[in-house]
Amino acid sequence: MDDKQYIEMYNTETSHWWFVGRRKIINTLIKNHISIKNNLQILEAGCGTGGNLELLSNFGTLFAFEKEPGALDKSRVTSKQINKNISLKRGSFPDDIPFDDNQFDLVCILDVLEHIEDDENALAKLRSKLKPGGYLLITVPAYQWLWSQHDEMNHHKRRYNSKSLKKVINKNNFDYIKLSYFNSILFPIAAFVRLLNLEKNLSNNQKEFKPGIINSLLKNIFLIENYLLKFFNFPFGLSILCILKKN
Repeated sequence: MDDKQYIEMYNTETSHWWFVGRRKIINTLIKNHISIKNNLQILEAGCGTGGNLELLSNFGTLFAFEKEPGALDKSRVTSKQINKNISLKRGSFPDDIPFDDNQFDLVCILDVLEHIEDDENALAKLRSKLKPGGYLLITVPAYQWLWSQHDEMNHHKRRYNSKSLKKVINKNNFDYIKLSYFNSILFPIAAFVRLLNLEKNLSNNQKEFKPGIINSLLKNIFLIENYLLKFFNFPFGLSILCILKKN
């Protein structure tokens, strides 16, 4: 990602409906599907500017790494602001992960896998960092046919569907705990905007993001899924989530 994108992320991820909604869903997934409860040893792989640090640190001792120096600096600022003792290091996929093998109960890779050229090897390396019986939590953007200016700006290598994500996972010897699409209720609107190439016009004309009525509305719609995901998996959506267990 460009420095401009990291700055935008840092300025919006505490209040933007997408980041807020995704954190709520991640919180619920960990509470409902991770059986290890006492002071988890957690790794966030590719922590960006630190928007998930406070959430993940609530579940145990948190470690994280990030490739981009500017983003890592902002993560350190975030860590100080939330007053948590988080081990933050510079590192990258797949061959420069600065933590030991068999160290973690939970590894989270949240909208990062799509940035990595060798995603299969990246998952293999993350698997090696898990303790036996440890969990891997993944989120990725869905559907290559939804490729847009947003993907270009964020230097994505690909988008996934459930089949292509399973193909990468199945080569790495995990057990499935949950796999579902999400951001599904808003999917028809978003697909319409992207397929008609309206996203560029919206991006060019939008002002600096400020929380408001529309942001609150979208957040509340998104959060309906936080409740529904407890009971079933969505068959489509703008993103995919997956919880895996090292067998």
